[in-house]
Formats: sequence, C-alpha cells, structure tokens
Amino acid sequence: MRRLFFVILFSLLLLIVGVGRRGVVSDVRASVEVYQGDLVLGGNNVTIIEGYFGINGSVYVEGNATLILTNAVVNFTKAGEIHMRYPANGNPRFQVENTEFVGAGCEGRFSGNSSATFSNATGDAYFYFSEETSGSIVDSALVGLQARGSAAIAVLNSSLQYVDVVLADGEASVVNLSPGFFDLWDFQEDCSVVSTPKTAAPDVVFSGTEVGFWSFSFQNNSTASVAQCELLQLHTNEHSTVDVYDSVIDTVELYHLATVTLTNTTCGLLRPFGEGGVWVYWYLDVHVLDSSPSPGQSVGSANVSAVFSNGTLAEQALTGVDGWTRLTLMEKMANATGNYAVGSYTVNATYLSYSSGATVNMSGNIAITLALLGFVIPEFPSVLFMMLMMVPLLSGALFFRRKFLTTRK
Repeated sequence: MRRLFFVILFSLLLLIVGVGRRGVVSDVRASVEVYQGDLVLGGNNVTIIEGYFGINGSVYVEGNATLILTNAVVNFTKAGEIHMRYPANGNPRFQVENTEFVGAGCEGRFSGNSSATFSNATGDAYFYFSEETSGSIVDSALVGLQARGSAAIAVLNSSLQYVDVVLADGEASVVNLSPGFFDLWDFQEDCSVVSTPKTAAPDVVFSGTEVGFWSFSFQNNSTASVAQCELLQLHTNEHSTVDVYDSVIDTVELYHLATVTLTNTTCGLLRPFGEGGVWVYWYLDVHVLDSSPSPGQSVGSANVSAVFSNGTLAEQALTGVDGWTRLTLMEKMANATGNYAVGSYTVNATYLSYSSGATVNMSGNIAITLALLGFVIPEFPSVLFMMLMMVPLLSGALFFRRKFLTTRK
C-alpha cells in the first residue's frame, strides 16, 4: 500500500507539470523588490517563481491554480501564510524544488482537494495538511508539519523539527515513541489506528526521516492509549478519553468534556479547560518482610491495602513470592477550577493475624517496606530437614520389604 501511495504521488507530480502548464504561465524571476500585500493566484494559471522573492503578505492559491517555487529563496518579511483552498473542477497545487524559506517564518495551510510536493526544501516553514490534501516531502529540512482529516503525507529522507498528528472519532495506541530517526513509521499501522466511516485519520508515512518533537491531538469522540512515549504536547477535546502510562509529556491540554489519565507520567504543564479533567496516578511499590533480623525474609501472599483518609478502600493486592506488590494510587485531579489533591493514604500489610502499616502521600512513585510485627518465618534446622527427607525413604523401603516377603510366601 505504501508503494502504491508513493507511485500515486509521483504520478500526481508529473500531472501537475503536464496539465497545469496548459493554463496561463507567469514566470517571476529574481528581484530585490518586495511584493506588497497578498499574492492571489486563481483560475488555471501556473505561476513559477525563481530566484529571490520577498513578500510583505500572504500567498493564496485557489481554484485550479498552480504555484511552482524552483531554485528560489522566499522571504516573508513578516509572518505570512501560503493558503491552498477553494478547489474548482480540480485542485490547487503547490510544487517546491530546491527552495529556501527565510525571514519571519512561513506557514502553509493546505485544505480541500489540494496537493503539495517538496523536494530539497529548507528553512523556517511549517505546513498544515487537512481534509483530503495529499503531499510529499523529499530530501528536505523544515520546521515541521501537522496532519489531520484524511490527509495523506509521505516524508522521505528528510528532517522535521515538529510533527503533530490529529485523529478524530477513532481509536489509537501510541507506544514507545520518542524523538529520533525513523527508518519506517506509519501512523495508521504503527499506532494501531481503528477507524470507522466517521473517523478522520490521516495517512502519515515516514521513511529515513528525523523527527525532533512529537505531538498528538485526539478529538471529538476518540479513545487513545499512550505508553512509554516522549511527547511535546498531548491535546484532546469534546468527549475524547486518553490514558497515558510511563511517559514524559511537556504539555497536556484538554477542552470540553475530554478526560486524560496520567499514570507514572511526568508532565511539565497541565492546561484543562471546559468541564473535563486530568487524573494523576503514581505507583506505590510495597515490600513485605517478617520481623526477623535485618534484612528480614520476604513474605508472599500478604494482603496489602491502601485506604483514603475517610477510610474508603482505594486498592489492594497480594504480594508475590518475592514479597513485593504494586498499587496504583491517585495524587490529584485537575480541572479548569484548580487542582484537588487526594492527600495521604494509610497503607496496611496483613498476613494471618500479623500486620504493619504506614502513611504515604503520592506526589510521585514511592517504594516502602513493611515489616510484620511479631511474625518470623520458621527456619528448618538441618537435622530436622534430614529427618523429614528420610521419612519417604524409610516408607519406600518398608513397602518393598513387605512386597518381597508376600511374594516369597
């Protein structure tokens, strides 16, 4: 499917050059002057810009128009945008070859049935791909991209500082994702995206590409799980639910009735808006020992419980053969009105009639040891052990002796 996707993009590029040039072609050569105001391209026109091009405004490519930047330096003297919109009996097209974006920074917003291709492009430029937009980025180094809707983007042998993927009305599982180099990464496959006819899930494929920072947005009625990831931002809205485990996130932002659960996850900034909220949990690891001389012996099958300050049970579990067990306890809930801490927990360990307790406040992961007062696991002396071992041997010998005597009679 990936190969077919790249073939389609390459064919589309050829189609742009072949079909688009049948319209009116405008050739803008190198110039030291700065274009004042917005540049609006429409109809079936093909506009080619070469050399230096400065603009004190934005660029709009509409209808069935085509804008080609080739061997160019594009300078937005103030922060400007490139818009591709309003398709009419075709699609607006944007083709970039061997071009550098400089100046105050460029944002490209591609919507509708538009298409954009980049080859050997560099500089301060960030592009938004939405709706049915298709695009490719090859051998380029850009600030980044956002993909949403049903957009299809292929990135090959490139470098992106920021990547933001938006999923609406779907399910996804993002696991073990952090900044780095990716030989091959496919959002829909690697994130196990489950979609319905209502789902808007972009098809984003990276090959041989470096990503500096990851961000994800889960919108409308999405359900997502994030585990062992390092993200710049997590955004969610409407009725979406996101569970995050064992991760590091710089900013978590949510709107409307969205809910986010953070378990063993470090977050630099929580930004809850609307009526939703963020629930923050941490791990409490408990080691239960007997009261024999230090370090004591581990007690398996001990019951460990944690209760809130009002006496309500929060969670309980049994220790393993190594005497350890793990509870997951909430630190706080945060919403638009403030942070609401749970406070302290009372933790108890019991085995038979023996018990031990402690008080903890979950502001992060904690490990504690509880020694059961008065309980000592019996040690078997070596002589007693040998006698116990001899019992089955003697029983076996007597059995065979009786059998032998019975046979002789």
